[in-house]
Amino acid sequence: MSKKAFVTGGGTGIGKQIALTLLQNGYDVAVSYYCSDGSIQELTEIGKQSGRKAVGIRADISKVS
Repeated sequence: MSKKAFVTGGGTGIGKQIALTLLQNGYDVAVSYYCSDGSIQELTEIGKQSGRKAVGIRADISKVS
């Protein structure tokens, strides 16, 4: 069974580093982000290179709709 994680605010800063660490430790990662498209593309590429899957979900989770 593969390990999976969901990181909120994973486009920059601490969230991005957490997502990178999870990828490096064998996790498939889903990342929510608000405006860091370039960072998500980078995470996706790093995931591919490490044989893991990284998916970006653009969302503003600070607001309830």
